[in-house]
Amino acid sequence: MVWADWKGKDAMSNSHYDRNREEWMLAEYLVERICGRATGRTEDECLRNHPRDVYFLGNLRPRPNPAAQQRAELHELQRKLAPMAFGAEFLVDGDAEPIAFSVTLKWACYYRIFPTLAQQREHQLHQSAGSEDEQLGVTLGPQTPSADLAAGNGTQSQPGGGEGDERDETEEETAADRTRGRGPHDSLFIRFRKIACGATGTIRLERNQDGQWVTDVSNLMQVLTAEINRARQVVLDDPERIRTTTSPERQVQVPEGALASDVAFRRFLSSLPTEVVPSWGWEVRAVMRPSGLEHTDGQVVSIQFLNVSQSDERAHNTEPFLFDPIAGFSFPDDGVQPFELALAPRGFRYDRHIWGHGFNCAVERVHSASGSTFRTTFSPVFRQMRYVTRSRPVARFSDLARDPVPILNGIVRAMEESRGLWEECRQRYAQDHRDWESRFEDEYERDRLRFEDEVARFRRGIELIQSSPEVSLAFRLTNETFLRMGEHNQPEKRKESWRLFQIVFLVTQISSIAALSEPDSSSTAERRAVDIIYFPTGGGKTEAYLATVVFHCFFDRLRGKSAGVSAWTRFPLRLLTLQQTQRMADAIGIAELIRQSQTDRRLNGDGIDGFSVGYFVGAEATPNEIVDPNRYRFAGPEDTVIWSQATDPEARQRWKRVVRCPACKTPTVRVDFDVVAVRIVHRCTSATCAFSGGEIPVRVVDNEIYRTLPSVVVGTIDKLASLGNQRKLAQIFGQVDGRCSVHGYYKVRCCQKDCGDQSRLRPGVPRGVTGPTLFIQDELHLLKEGLGTFDAHYETFTQMLCRRFGQREPLKIVASSATIEAFEW
Repeated sequence: MVWADWKGKDAMSNSHYDRNREEWMLAEYLVERICGRATGRTEDECLRNHPRDVYFLGNLRPRPNPAAQQRAELHELQRKLAPMAFGAEFLVDGDAEPIAFSVTLKWACYYRIFPTLAQQREHQLHQSAGSEDEQLGVTLGPQTPSADLAAGNGTQSQPGGGEGDERDETEEETAADRTRGRGPHDSLFIRFRKIACGATGTIRLERNQDGQWVTDVSNLMQVLTAEINRARQVVLDDPERIRTTTSPERQVQVPEGALASDVAFRRFLSSLPTEVVPSWGWEVRAVMRPSGLEHTDGQVVSIQFLNVSQSDERAHNTEPFLFDPIAGFSFPDDGVQPFELALAPRGFRYDRHIWGHGFNCAVERVHSASGSTFRTTFSPVFRQMRYVTRSRPVARFSDLARDPVPILNGIVRAMEESRGLWEECRQRYAQDHRDWESRFEDEYERDRLRFEDEVARFRRGIELIQSSPEVSLAFRLTNETFLRMGEHNQPEKRKESWRLFQIVFLVTQISSIAALSEPDSSSTAERRAVDIIYFPTGGGKTEAYLATVVFHCFFDRLRGKSAGVSAWTRFPLRLLTLQQTQRMADAIGIAELIRQSQTDRRLNGDGIDGFSVGYFVGAEATPNEIVDPNRYRFAGPEDTVIWSQATDPEARQRWKRVVRCPACKTPTVRVDFDVVAVRIVHRCTSATCAFSGGEIPVRVVDNEIYRTLPSVVVGTIDKLASLGNQRKLAQIFGQVDGRCSVHGYYKVRCCQKDCGDQSRLRPGVPRGVTGPTLFIQDELHLLKEGLGTFDAHYETFTQMLCRRFGQREPLKIVASSATIEAFEW
């Protein structure tokens, strides 16, 4: 069963939006600024570089001419960043004829203009300084043709002379040169001015006599051509437009004398006779084709806009790229049907509809009073609603630790009140979607019954808290543990209550855990069910299963299990194991302090082991075992190295796996070594630490885990494979013969290899000792494919092994994940 619905996975309400409006506005502002700079939307001029080298979002390069195609291999990166075309596809009614819709195309184009005298003076001063540095051997940028090619330009820079210097096109100044300040010292400062363009026309599609679809884009092409001619006229009317000496693409060199005064500079500019007129152009393509989709007879209309500007991509004085293009489409009412996204889950909770397929862009639906309106975008934004947990009714740790039943009954009433929402949603869905009942009614009813089952399980947990003294005490001590964990000197960092999905999850697990004391109870079936807690990252999944683990530890002692492993928490990755070991140590460490304070002899009597955590990962992180090579005759070089590390106060600090004391909540932990008991000890150095001697209940050596049997084992899933080759692992499953007075539990012989004194062995099986009865699988979504198959074999083997060892109840498995699908399987 997946726990995700009512208990907290709720989108923000409108009132929550209002409270966070400033954050929302800030996010929108940042997106607008970033996209505006990337497209050039926020700037009227582009300085120092060609626009194609600055505005990388939504720019279209021109269709290459045959000569440029021969150089195509030099522009591979540029082709990927700047496609030649963009467009969209829509699903329309194939029976409607003719089909006519309005298209609005907006874009920006740039033309080069002369710089001001101040700009040119600063430019040439900077370039002259760069040339002097190069002569002195200072490298300002890549100095080889290959380096320039790597920059995506495919040209090589050459220092230029004065006006009239003849240079081959392939040796002219490149974008890389311009950005690195390596151009000729008398080159013209780069300055481009933007023209905002837009035109609206129509596209018409109809069938010919042969039944074939024919498209007519003439109206749209006519208005686009008119807008391009207008943009060209804007260039010709601008007195600052660039001119050259002879060829329009010839570079302009500015002699030093032209910088003497404003008059000299204007005289030089007026002496340049050759006009530079951009040759921008659009081509529109529209085709109609069958959709090929099931359950629809619609047709797909595809519209593409191609940049056919007549200019070389490497042009110096013109900019053939077109920037920030946006296409808008307006269809008649009901003229467009949505596509169905096959990758999205099929169900009533998900909207699988998308209103258009983008080509080198995305398509957005625009809300309009009339017709169906859409537009393209090169920077689609998805507004993900923040997941928040419900906070009413409040479930405070202090109240639940004192008198839990009234609080839990209040939650039950809230759950029952929400039953009415299911019927309201059913009616609303049915009204909005005509085929909703036939497509989703069964799924909806299954989900409703799951919710009813959650309510029933929650009720059973409350009944056990009321009727069973052991369950009641374990539950109250669990809340006391989390109350102590949530304490903090800073009020804003205190945690005083559960999120509702956490407390509901904990209470619903009680009946399956309590079944351990009543093997033939009706709750036994719940132990065979795998409960999955699903919530987005950072939502509190870990605290939910930590609470289950803590409750299980307390309940095991109260039901008569004096020693042994209660829970085994497993992680797919070692890094996750390390991160969660600290959190587990915090919870179990506080639970141990609370256990020590109890007067109930079942919790704190003779022969009762304390709670502890075992870090069960292996030799890559901590040693599997530590033996004294001076006492162990079969010791090898590896044993000598490990022993020397253990006895070295500095070297053994690398085995530290808990850096913060659970009691003091400060990073005052060091690693000590108990030579007699051969144990690695995590010790808090604070003089006021609540732990006896500052010893934190954490075990990090495999062999130490075998002989101390910590209450909770935290490890990676691959350690389960040791079942097939590690004899001592049987002790984790409760197979012990007694205790060594120095080293801990043993089976047949002491686990510590250098212990040969048989007189230390004290036979006797601890009261109620068993193997783990709870498996926690974190990050469940990572157990798939080969890893999942591998783990499945060992999990089933573990279940069988537990039965062979006399455990009548099956292992209870709880999993958590922030990403899940197909959990029903």
